[in-house]
Amino acid sequence: LLAQSSREIQNVRDPLYPDALSFDPEALQRDLFAVCKEAAGGAQGHRIIAVSAASQREGVVLLDKDGAPLAGYPNIDNRGQEWENSVPDRRRIYAVGGRWVSTLFPAVKFLGLRARRPEVWEQTRRFTSISDWIGFVFTGRLGYEVSQADETLLFDVEKGQWSEELCHRFQISREMLPPLLRCGEVLGPVLRNVGQALGIPEGTPFLVGGSDTQLAAECCRPAVGDMVLVAGTTTPIVYVSDHYLVDRQERCWVNRHVNPGLFVVETNVGVSGMNYQRILEALYPGNSYAEVEAE
Repeated sequence: LLAQSSREIQNVRDPLYPDALSFDPEALQRDLFAVCKEAAGGAQGHRIIAVSAASQREGVVLLDKDGAPLAGYPNIDNRGQEWENSVPDRRRIYAVGGRWVSTLFPAVKFLGLRARRPEVWEQTRRFTSISDWIGFVFTGRLGYEVSQADETLLFDVEKGQWSEELCHRFQISREMLPPLLRCGEVLGPVLRNVGQALGIPEGTPFLVGGSDTQLAAECCRPAVGDMVLVAGTTTPIVYVSDHYLVDRQERCWVNRHVNPGLFVVETNVGVSGMNYQRILEALYPGNSYAEVEAE
């Protein structure tokens, strides 16, 4: 690791919902460019050979007909919570989508968006994950990486493709869904204006990233049948499988892995990392995690 830089995403509350959060994609882009430029500057003397992006699962960016960002919703946005229980055929949705009907997932967030922010929904033509939106900013090519797409509740996890059935159930036009991408493929070259702004060589390839949990698990190089615990905002406990496993008691999520043909079956401790961050800010302001753990 040669250099790193960070900013905290600024989420704001939406007064039309009991518990809704959003972020300004344009502000996020400015922060993103700033940290990339700082990190690239810290790696002087080394040649940058590729760029990539990973992001939280379930977070989305909405785009208008010209590809301009309309709104961004993080994974902790709960604007769909009031509509969760109105969704029928929940067992069938779990069987196809590999997860429960929850406001975590964009398909349910959009139920609340249509109901209370119709002016935003009517302008929306496409949407994608945060990391895939970053890829779009860097290259001009829009897509949706598979391990991110399965977090929408509009994806057939077993078949590895968008689900016409789930799109119909949630009244989402198939035209709103970008083409699917594979983690690790070359999305395209970094645009000239982006490269110039960040100090990245023109034509540097942008590699498709993926979901934070799956990529964290992959860093451990697990074999099929292994289990990995990921200490993040939450603590996912994932089991790597080479076939689609559905829990008949509906206790687990089933996700596509970043590796083709593999799946991860997940349970989750909950917002452990987020609570850790709150404790740090409340009791140890200005201290690092390393300092707190040493104490």
